[in-house]
Amino acid sequence: MRFALSAFFFGVSALTPATDPAFYYSPYTWYLNATSTSSSATAVNPGAYFRCLFSGASANLTFDTSKMVTPPSQLYWRVDNGPLTPFLIASIVPVVVPPNLNHGDVPYHALEVVVKSVSGKYNRWLSSGPSVRVVFTGLELEAGANVAAWLPSDLNVVIFGDSITEGQLTLGQKAGTSDVDDSDATLCWSFQLGRLLGAEVGVVGFGGTGIVKDGGGNVPGLNASFSLLWEGAPRDFSRPKPDIIVLNEGTNDGNNNISAALADVLGGLAAAAPGAPIAVMRPFDGSEDAALRAAVAACAPCHYVNTSGFYSKAFGGALHPTGPNDVARIAPQVANALRVLLK
Repeated sequence: MRFALSAFFFGVSALTPATDPAFYYSPYTWYLNATSTSSSATAVNPGAYFRCLFSGASANLTFDTSKMVTPPSQLYWRVDNGPLTPFLIASIVPVVVPPNLNHGDVPYHALEVVVKSVSGKYNRWLSSGPSVRVVFTGLELEAGANVAAWLPSDLNVVIFGDSITEGQLTLGQKAGTSDVDDSDATLCWSFQLGRLLGAEVGVVGFGGTGIVKDGGGNVPGLNASFSLLWEGAPRDFSRPKPDIIVLNEGTNDGNNNISAALADVLGGLAAAAPGAPIAVMRPFDGSEDAALRAAVAACAPCHYVNTSGFYSKAFGGALHPTGPNDVARIAPQVANALRVLLK
């Protein structure tokens, strides 16, 4: 995979800060911070995205990489629904409008940026020190250019899960490559729900975690993490309120007794988003099936989604499905099951 290289252009206007209202951020996955001297939008989960319109023929994405680990997190940019261009996060990343669209009767261009993958082996939770977090600081434009708002869907979904939900190893596991190279959130069943449901999706996947099982990168189990983006950063369920909450948890819990902890999680989610249905998926390997069913039965807004047969390894994958299996087999079945709950 080839990655875009950083470059500057001349004659840029003032930086459009990351907290400018023209930027639309995927729900439940970003922390926006503005002070008198700086502005940033920070995400830790693969599949987090932001969008806007911009004028001009090119732009520079700017990031704060002062605390980025190695291997660095990887992202995509895309202009006007063109191909996804991968890049290693850097302080300045160029975005170029395709030549066939660079003329006067296309005054604005649609920009999408997606977090492709982050390493599950380094800090994803502790608020201080080096981490995999993506810190977007703004968009540099050509002189005279500006940004405009991207209008989102009014349907919002938040999805909690583990590595199978964040898209780890969707590109297969190759010798001599890192987990960042081998993973692509855009190919995961969870991210694909946005396209299939016509929704904005907030994918909250942390590899190795369960309901009570701690995961890689210092991340605690869902019972201690669902209400936080990372340590000390609250997750806001109110702007916007989710139309449905999805859980795909339990694969990593082993023989832990998760019933009471899951009941607490479901109660906390129901309180955070009153009236929103909560879909608890059977893990694809059937882990913790009985405990999940019992907790759902005691939760008024909760629904059990039986995923038996959704994942066939015949179409690619082992513990983790491959991307083509996710896109063409698993995601459509999950979307069909959730669509019933959205009516």
